[in-house]
Amino acid sequence: MSSLILIVDDNIDILLNLQVTLEFNDYKVISAENGKQAIKVLRKLNQLPALIISDIMMPEMNGYELFSAVSENPIWNHIPFLFLSAYSPEKKEIVINEINEADIIIKPFKDEELLRNISKKIILK
Repeated sequence: MSSLILIVDDNIDILLNLQVTLEFNDYKVISAENGKQAIKVLRKLNQLPALIISDIMMPEMNGYELFSAVSENPIWNHIPFLFLSAYSPEKKEIVINEINEADIIIKPFKDEELLRNISKKIILK
C-alpha cells in the first residue's frame, strides 16, 4: 500500500508539480491551498497521511500555524512535517531551530532531494 501525503501550498503550479512527481513515484496525494484547508482535509480523512509537506508563507493560515495546530492535536501530532520554503540557506538554520522536529527544503529543489527527504521522514516515523 502506498503512503498518503498531504501537500499544502498556495502556489497552484507547485502543488500540481508536486502531486505529479509524487504520484509518479507511487505515493497517494491529497492537497490543500493553505493551512485552514489542510485542517479541513485532515478532519475528513479516514486514513491519516504518512507525511505533510507544507509551504511556510501562505494566506489565511501559514505553515508555522498549521504545524502548531497539527502538533497540538493528539490524533495528528505524530504526522511528520516537511516544509518547503523560498527562504535563503542562511535563514534555513533559523527556521529549523524554530520548528525543531520539522525539516525544511529550500525552493527551488530537485525532485531527488524531495523524494529522499520524504523517504527518510516516512521511514523514521
